[in-house]
Amino acid sequence: MSASRERKLRQNQADTVMTEKQKAEAKQANTLKIQTGIFIAVCVVMLAVLLVYGVLSTGIVEKNITALTVGEHKITAAEMNYFYVNQAYDFYDENASFLSYLIDPNTPVDEQVLVAETGETWADQFMDQAMENARDTYAVYDKAVAEGFTLTEAQQASIDSTVDSLKVYAQLSGASSANAYLRSFYGRGCTTESYRHYLTVQQTVAAYASAQRDAITWTDEDMAAYEAENGALYNSYDYRYYYVGVLDYCESDDPSDDEVTAATAKAEAAADSLLASAQKGEGAFIAKAAEVYAEKDPEGASSYDPDSSTLYSNTLYNAVNTKLVDWITDSSRASGDAWKVASTSADADGNEVTNGYYVVLFLDSTDNSDVFTKDVRHILISGATEESKAKAEELLAQYEADPTEDNFAALATENSADSTASAGGLIEAIEPGQTVDAFDSWCFDESRKPGDTGIVESEYGYHVMYFVGNNISYRQAMLEEDYRTDLYDEWYSGITDAVSYTPGSLSWVNTGIYLRSTNSSN
Repeated sequence: MSASRERKLRQNQADTVMTEKQKAEAKQANTLKIQTGIFIAVCVVMLAVLLVYGVLSTGIVEKNITALTVGEHKITAAEMNYFYVNQAYDFYDENASFLSYLIDPNTPVDEQVLVAETGETWADQFMDQAMENARDTYAVYDKAVAEGFTLTEAQQASIDSTVDSLKVYAQLSGASSANAYLRSFYGRGCTTESYRHYLTVQQTVAAYASAQRDAITWTDEDMAAYEAENGALYNSYDYRYYYVGVLDYCESDDPSDDEVTAATAKAEAAADSLLASAQKGEGAFIAKAAEVYAEKDPEGASSYDPDSSTLYSNTLYNAVNTKLVDWITDSSRASGDAWKVASTSADADGNEVTNGYYVVLFLDSTDNSDVFTKDVRHILISGATEESKAKAEELLAQYEADPTEDNFAALATENSADSTASAGGLIEAIEPGQTVDAFDSWCFDESRKPGDTGIVESEYGYHVMYFVGNNISYRQAMLEEDYRTDLYDEWYSGITDAVSYTPGSLSWVNTGIYLRSTNSSN
């Protein structure tokens, strides 16, 4: 199974992004494995995240020495700083909530060992990823240039604006100049000139790759074959399961072999009792789950909710045992089926060890062909204020005076604070769970019909809504998205895998950074 399908089908992400364009951009960034964000967004984080360098010089050596060779490109240590620091920034951004469990904020990352057996540091990992990132970036960039691809005036203007904003952020940070500000964040040798080049390459790659992805097509026969191979995974499933862990029945943190053997027997007995209850029905399974949990954790039993804790609706989770997933997705599965399966792993000697048991009760499934994506127009009035609400009500009244879709689109173009304003507020093929809850609930109300209007409040403000109608089925939307992603990944890998890279004087890259928040008490 491809990574894209596994991500899509094993979790139902509640995406807070409000537009298809923004959603596609987020996926594009992950697929390209490059830093494509506009510098202004990074600058905001710079004020909250401290990556300390202690850089004093302008970095003459870093501007000229080759740190990495990618094809015909000689990437200097200064330019490599951009790739490296942005890799570290991405890691910080993705793991900020639990970063302190991974990295010491008061020690440079090149002094923190990641793999004890090899001595690999966090800096080594960031550098490996940064080198691959640079290889991928320039491989696609060269392809774009060879095909005559150029940035639009608007895209070029965004780069100019980003570089111009450096002066503002330099003043806010107390740096003496834009160049000094870049050096304080990225490292020696970094200048507005080199950063403009870096942004231009990144923007070209992002725009070109996005255009290539959008241009991908396939035949009906191709899609039929793809669905035949993967179709069962595009169903949604309702089921309950409870995991009985062997360690829950061990009295010590470092149990002996005999204690583990006894605990395994107790765990299996508890799983067998759960299975017998599941075979009697959903209510019996829920009640037995409460009993098993209370035996494991008497003190926490009062706060345990067996109903919500054992129910999994319309989704498959990565944490679920692979055998369990196979069982759930079996085409012969029927409501009321129950099963027990061991969760195992191999010990240091390669022997199979039982870690616990899953007990699952199958409830229902749907192929998602009768759930349709939605097309809507909306006008966003930012801010959860009475003034915003009044403005939304005023715009709805203006629409009702001339209740046509064209009038609503014109009002959206003139008044919406959302990025869809230029398209008349149109968002097409919205999938369940794609937008924020209030927006999603309005769109997928079973009573909704074309021409319906209303006002929805969300954390973004007030949305004046216009329902255009149904689009393709949710199933078809998932199939097309993942098939397009698979074809894109194939195209992308075909370009990047053909290009080699050779490390050079990487010691001149400023790898000794700290990852820590300015709000830290340390």
